[in-house]
Amino acid sequence: MKKHALLSLLSILVILFIVSTGYAGRKSVTVESTILSYQIMADKNPKDFDLNLNVGAAFLTLNDTTNAMKYLNKAMALKPENAKVINNIGLCQLVEGNTEKAMSCFKKALTIDPADPDAALNMSEVMYICHNYPEAMNYAQKALKSEKRSKALYMIARIYRTQDKYPQAIQYYQSAITENPDELDARVDLAYTYLLSGQFDKAISAFRSTLAKAPTTVSAKLGLGIAFYKNKQIQDAIQYFQETISQNPQMVDAYLYMGFCKRRQKQYQEAINYFQYCIKKHIHLNTSYYHMALCHESMNDPETAIQMYQKAITYNPQDYLSLNNLGLIYKRKHQFSEAVRCFIPAINAANGLNMIKLNLAQTYALMDHIQNASALYQEIMSTEQKNTPLYLAAMQSKQQLKSQ
Repeated sequence: MKKHALLSLLSILVILFIVSTGYAGRKSVTVESTILSYQIMADKNPKDFDLNLNVGAAFLTLNDTTNAMKYLNKAMALKPENAKVINNIGLCQLVEGNTEKAMSCFKKALTIDPADPDAALNMSEVMYICHNYPEAMNYAQKALKSEKRSKALYMIARIYRTQDKYPQAIQYYQSAITENPDELDARVDLAYTYLLSGQFDKAISAFRSTLAKAPTTVSAKLGLGIAFYKNKQIQDAIQYFQETISQNPQMVDAYLYMGFCKRRQKQYQEAINYFQYCIKKHIHLNTSYYHMALCHESMNDPETAIQMYQKAITYNPQDYLSLNNLGLIYKRKHQFSEAVRCFIPAINAANGLNMIKLNLAQTYALMDHIQNASALYQEIMSTEQKNTPLYLAAMQSKQQLKSQ
C-alpha cells in the first residue's frame, strides 16, 4: 500500500462520510484543510484513481464544481466505466442546474451498476426536480434495500409531502428517523409537515425535539416560531423569531412573522417596520404591503392603507383580499364607482366568493343600481345554505331593496 494511502485512511473515510450525506455546501475548516492536503497528493499522483475520485467528490461537498470536475475527469480518464465517477459527475451537473446532463450521467451509472443506491437516489432527485413524482418514487424505492435506506425513506417522504399527502409523508419521515436518529433534515421536515397539516402541537413537539438534538438548527427555530404563531402562542413565537434573526439576520421569513406577531399585539408601527424590512429585501412584497395596509387601517389611516393595497395588487393582481379591502375603503368613502372597480376583479380572482359578491351588491344598492344588486343577492341566496350568515344578509338586503 502506498504511504499516503496508509497514513490517510481515516481522513479519506471522513471525506467519504461527508460525501455520502448527499448535502453539498456544509463547510468546515477541518474538511477544507483535509481536502487541500489530498488535493496536493492527487496533483503529485495523477494516476491514483481513488485519490482523484475522492478529492473531486470532496470538492463537490463545497459546491466547488470547477475543482470537482477537474479531479473527477482525471478519475474518469483512468476508469471510464466507473459508476461512482459518473455518478459524481452527474452531481456536478445537477449543482450547476443541468438536469438533462445529470440525468444522463445517473442513467449511465445505473446501467453500469444497477444496484448503486447513490445513483438511484440522485436519479430520484432529478425526477423530483422535474416534477415526475412516479419516477422519483420508483428510483427512491430501488435504494430501500441498500445501506442508504434512511435516505431512500427520506426521499419518499419528500415526494409524498410535495403532493400534499401528509399522512404518508409523516409515516416515511418517522421511518427515516427510526432508521437513522441523526437524520437531522428528516426531523426538520417532519416538524414542518406537521405544521403544514395543521397539527400545531405535534409540530411544536417535533421542532423542540430537533433543537434538543441540534440546538443551533436555525430552520427549526424559525419553524417552532411559526408553529407557536399558528397555535396563537404569540409571545413564545416572538422568542424564537428573535432567536432566528439573532442567529441569521438574513432570514427574511422571521421578520415577516415578527410583523404578524406585532400586528396581533396591536403594535402597528413595529409591525410596519418589520414588513418594511421584507420590502427592502424584495421578498414577500405582496404579503408585506397587504399587512401594512391592515396596520394603517387599524391606525385609522385609510389614505395610506389605499396606497399599500394598491402596491400589494401591483405585485399580485389576483390578490382578492387586497382588492376587496380596497373596495370596502372606497365604499366607506362613498366612492362607489371605484369600489365596484375593485370588487369585480376580486370576485373573479376569488372564483365567485359570495362574501365579495355581497359587498358588490350592497355597493350597487347604494348607487341605486337596483337590478344589479337584486340579481347578486339572488345569486348568493341560491348558492348559500339557508340560515347561514351570508344567506341571511343577502335575504335581508334584498328585502330592503323592495321596501325602497
